[in-house]
Amino acid sequence: PGDKWTLVDQCHTVTCLPGGYTTLESHRINCERIARPTCQNGLPAVKMEETCGCRWMCPCSCMGSPSRNIVTFDGLDFRLAGNCSYMLYEDKEHDIQMILHNGLCTSAPKLNCMNTIEVKHKDSTVELSNAMTVTVNGKMVTIPYANGDIEANIYGAIMHEIRFSHLGHIISFTPSNNEFTLQLSPKSFASKMYGLCGVCDQNTANDMVLKDGSVTSDSSTFIQEWAIKQPGKFCEVNRPDTCVEHATSKCSILLSNQFYECHQIIPPNMFYTACEENNCYGDEVCEIISSYAHLCRTQGICLDWRSSEFCAMKCPTSLIYDYCQKDCTKHCENGTTTEVCMDYPMEGCFCPDGQISLNGSCVHEETCTQCVSEDGSHHKHLETWIPSEEPCKICVCLDNKITNCTLQTCPPTKSVICGPCEVPKLWTDSDQCCPVYKCVCDLDTCRLPPVPHCKDGLQLVQTNFGKCRPDYACVCKKEACSLPPAFACPPHRKLTVMKTQCCDEYQCACNCVNSTVTCPAGYLSTSVTNDCDCISTTCIPDKVCVHHNIVYPVGKTWEEGCTECSCTDMEDAVTGLRIAECLEKKCTNICPLGYKYFNKQGSCCGKCFKIMCDEILHSPRGDANEDVHWHEVGSEWQSLSNPCIIKECVRVNEEVFIQTKNVTCAQMESLDCPFGTELHCDQKTGCCPTCHCEPVNGCVLNGTIIEAGKQVLVDECTSCQCSLQSGLSLKYKLTCGKKHCEPCPKNYREEKVPDSCCGKCLPTMCAIQLRNRTILYLKPNEMIQDDCDSHSCKVNMKGDFIWEKRITGCPPFDSNRCLAEGGKIAKIENTCCKTCVEPECKEVTGRLEYVKVDDCVNENQLNIHYCEGKCASKAIYNITVNDIEDKCTCCSATVKDSMLVPLRCANGSIVQHEVFNARQCECLSRKCMP
Repeated sequence: PGDKWTLVDQCHTVTCLPGGYTTLESHRINCERIARPTCQNGLPAVKMEETCGCRWMCPCSCMGSPSRNIVTFDGLDFRLAGNCSYMLYEDKEHDIQMILHNGLCTSAPKLNCMNTIEVKHKDSTVELSNAMTVTVNGKMVTIPYANGDIEANIYGAIMHEIRFSHLGHIISFTPSNNEFTLQLSPKSFASKMYGLCGVCDQNTANDMVLKDGSVTSDSSTFIQEWAIKQPGKFCEVNRPDTCVEHATSKCSILLSNQFYECHQIIPPNMFYTACEENNCYGDEVCEIISSYAHLCRTQGICLDWRSSEFCAMKCPTSLIYDYCQKDCTKHCENGTTTEVCMDYPMEGCFCPDGQISLNGSCVHEETCTQCVSEDGSHHKHLETWIPSEEPCKICVCLDNKITNCTLQTCPPTKSVICGPCEVPKLWTDSDQCCPVYKCVCDLDTCRLPPVPHCKDGLQLVQTNFGKCRPDYACVCKKEACSLPPAFACPPHRKLTVMKTQCCDEYQCACNCVNSTVTCPAGYLSTSVTNDCDCISTTCIPDKVCVHHNIVYPVGKTWEEGCTECSCTDMEDAVTGLRIAECLEKKCTNICPLGYKYFNKQGSCCGKCFKIMCDEILHSPRGDANEDVHWHEVGSEWQSLSNPCIIKECVRVNEEVFIQTKNVTCAQMESLDCPFGTELHCDQKTGCCPTCHCEPVNGCVLNGTIIEAGKQVLVDECTSCQCSLQSGLSLKYKLTCGKKHCEPCPKNYREEKVPDSCCGKCLPTMCAIQLRNRTILYLKPNEMIQDDCDSHSCKVNMKGDFIWEKRITGCPPFDSNRCLAEGGKIAKIENTCCKTCVEPECKEVTGRLEYVKVDDCVNENQLNIHYCEGKCASKAIYNITVNDIEDKCTCCSATVKDSMLVPLRCANGSIVQHEVFNARQCECLSRKCMP
């Protein structure tokens, strides 16, 4: 007794107790029940699996941020202001060095950028450049690269990665963001660490370790200590200028809901502060935000924060941008397809689906197994081809991308017999393997025949086509001659044919016949000279009448004896002239009163001439009777209707008529009456009146006269009335009044009524009353629930607001009884009615404060499971016993298990006591006791 030993799993200890008993003590640790530690570098703690469980550990991560700061393993940060080379990390135990080479930025010459990261391990030196190339010991290598313990890769065309397979360390470098990270595996920590990344021990006080092992608090001394002096290069420290004008700040996106999911794991405060302090250039803002997004991706959180207008990432033509690439990237290496996978999603430029990376370009997967010729073209398996630069070779693509080429054998060259002006020449085409003799033209020593000039449609033809010395002849090709013209010549020309030695020529020759034309009376002559100088004259009818060879214009009348003629506007269909119409005269000598018949010498008939003036007098009674007075020529008389007019009967030529003239009055003064008055003239004795201005009978308003007693509307709200005032003289008074409209009450709006001063008030909301007599207003189509009452506001077809109230009826419910019996009040599903929910029989966890057996008591509280809840009971008639029988069900445990509880006794020993837990509960029948 008293012996203690450890089991094979190294996680349990057994103690031997008196009486042959043993106790088993577990050393397993579940870190999920332990609070995660807060890490100095601000990163979340990671879980480390161990033999007996797990434990939390702060990650050892050194970062170079876009703000040109170095963040040590323990979270201490300082700024690198020099375009120098620095020792970031040195592990002498594992022979590892990591060196950063800074230089001036291309986009912002005043700032420094990360140009290259150099990693040394044993006899290998790997350089990661900002041009996304990788060199090993000075020679460029293809990616992915693996040699011994070092693996190099590129993700998304923007990020370098180096993995130490035997240690688990990971180095990543993103030149476009001026960012690097060094992640040390907790299983392979070195005993001593050197360089700007500091020491990973969660203690910032000893991060700035110098080469001699001492610690400084001055960051300048620390940076200078680990600056590497290179031959021929000068390390210049640039002091950053004060940012006077900040770029438009986009840093607030780091605090937005877009990054909310990541905020719960990695606080953004440090990045937001760095962003605000370093936003002189727009590129710096994008780099800092990208750095934070990269840390979020390492925790499995992808954020699509870029846009075409903000921090856009431009990809080469063959690549596609992806902010969350979770698939492994495929590469073509030595004729086989290899996959490289990351531990977390990546951002960058990737090949489309179905394509893989080959020498920095995206190709189809089958291309990886094809042979590649010297000109870079791809060839399928067993395909043959002749190289473009070596036509004497025939190549074939064999297994494993092996190209096998064989040389052709050329036979002896045969001579050729050449024609005139030709000489033999040995000739080899670029795509031809064996040379041959060809006859080529030798025009320098050849006498060429003259080229004839062809006429009359003859065509020049080479009679020995393809020969060096050409022979030409003029040949007639009738089929090439043009056909006779289909057009007709004008009347003054005639179609003629000219015969040649080959093709006939056609032309319209002039054919003039000059003539003189005299037009008859009533016709006009017109002359036209054509292109052959031929003159043609034509007669066209004029718009006149021709009668007895005399021309009369339209409308002209004339007499011929006892015939009276006139020229009409009617056209003669035959001659085109106008038609003259003649009628015989009829004479009468009967003349009306006041007229006298006179014969005229040389005329067929006489004519009635007026000899007196007739004056028509109307009856003063106003009837239809009229009196006619006749006056002799030369007589004068006064007008009966107007004493100011004198009438006189006069004769002018053969016309007799009444001429009037006014009586001359003394000149009256011209009166211009103002508005509101009118001109009144009084007729005194004699002819001339006297005039003056008198007020009108009414009121004057805006240029309008209103009669007495009349009322007018100035506008919809203003009316004016004219009234006659009492007195000796006539006076008028204008009285105006304006109507006042009351404003509409709350939740009503005014609607204008045509031709009315005041509009009408229309409701804009429905007024409702709740059960507690509260008055509420609802908008159209708005609904509110008041317990079991549903209120809504509707608008009918006429625009009237209608309060619609719906009342739901519920079954009776006693809430006090429900609560007294241990139930809970709940609403019936999809209704407003209440019901009582009784607690079900179920497993419940309780806390057992202590377990005591004799003098042994447990030290810790114990969670124990038991059954609790309500089960049904009833009393029902049983036909077998002919009586009412009680039926009871109780909340009982149907499944239980036991567990051992360690109890500490008074003598210090520990004993195990068995207790039981209810694991499954049901309502089981029980006998009801009276």
